[in-house]
This record gives sequence, structure tokens and C-alpha cells, in this order.
Amino acid sequence: MEKIPNEPDLEKKLMSAVEAVYSPRLPYHNFEHAREIEKRVLEIADRCESEGVPINREVIRLAALFHDAGYHLDHVAKGCESKEELSTFIAREELVKLNVKPEIIEEVLKTILATHRDAEFTTNEQKVLRAADLVSLAGEFETFLKNTVLLKREIEFLRGSAISWEEWKNSTERLVKFYLSQDIRLTSFHDDENGRSVFHIATIQNLQRFLGMPESELKKLE
Repeated sequence: MEKIPNEPDLEKKLMSAVEAVYSPRLPYHNFEHAREIEKRVLEIADRCESEGVPINREVIRLAALFHDAGYHLDHVAKGCESKEELSTFIAREELVKLNVKPEIIEEVLKTILATHRDAEFTTNEQKVLRAADLVSLAGEFETFLKNTVLLKREIEFLRGSAISWEEWKNSTERLVKFYLSQDIRLTSFHDDENGRSVFHIATIQNLQRFLGMPESELKKLE
């Protein structure tokens, strides 16, 4: 795992700062999720660099670690328009404490904001983080299903009320199809030998399999 160079114990301070801004009570948007996205962005960066696509690895790593910071908090009560905006405030505060260069911090914050559902994503770093946050949609079905269940539990926890499986299926279908309309291509790894989007194909397969599951089977996962 790449480290942010500076003082010898900076890596330990960084991980401590990151873990502190996530709540272990959240089933999905927690510290483990941040570390998973960190891993994914660096894997995507490796593929990009192998094909000559420039990536600022420090920016994407820090953005990945802080992209859902404070997700458990009420962003409106904190004076923010979105959870992504709240994450940038938290990230700035922590990165300043860690003496990260101001120009790096600004790019990290822009990259985090680009993960908002309706945000534009133009830089390579923004595309990498957004792609990393979505890549599990096209992973193994077991991973897709696990994440879907965890997200349902999390929203129920944050709302304080239950969501029916029919409602959750409809919501998941709308959201996945929206993200499919924003397919992100960075390297040739994205396409199969016929030029078709591997991400599209695998994600649609996972979605259809999930939508076809009977409620009785889904209830066993609650």
C-alpha cells in the first residue's frame, strides 16, 4: 500500500484520523468501506499508469479515504447541502492537521465532491474515485447482494423505519440504471474483446438476478 511521504509516523496519524471520522454503527459507509475504496483506486491507478493515463496517486488515495467521512452525521444540521460537502469540510480539517500541501487538499476536495450522484466528473482523479465507488456493482453476485443488503440496513437505521423489499428493489433498479448511464472508461480493461462494456454487462446481470429473487429468500438476509 502506498504511503503519503512526510514525517515517519504520518501513516499512523492518517489512518487514525480516517477511522475517527467514520462510525462503526453504519453497516456500509464505514472505515472498512473507505479502506476498500482506497485499495480499488490504487488498483485502477496502476492500470491507468500502465496505459499512459496520468494519475495523482496522493490525491486519489486521500480522496478515497475521506470520501464518505461523517456519513453518519446529519449534513443539513451541519449546514451542508449534501453528505459529500460535509465530507469535504471534515477532510479539509483533518488534512490541514496532517500538513498536507494546500494544492493537494484542494484537489482532494474537488474529487470528493465529484462523487455526488449528480456531480460532473472531469479529471482523471475524479473518474477514478467514482469508478472505484461503483466497481462492486459489476463484481461477484454475492458481493453485489451483500452490499445491497447492507445499504438497505443502513438507510433503515438512518431513517429509523423499515423499507419493504419491493420498495428497495425499485429504488436499487433506478439507482443502478442511473449509474449505468454514466459509464466511466479510463483504460482498455473496461471493455471485452468485442468492445462491449464489461461493467455494463456484469452489472445488468447482477441487477436482474437480484430483482428476480423472491421476497421469502431476501427476508432470510435481514
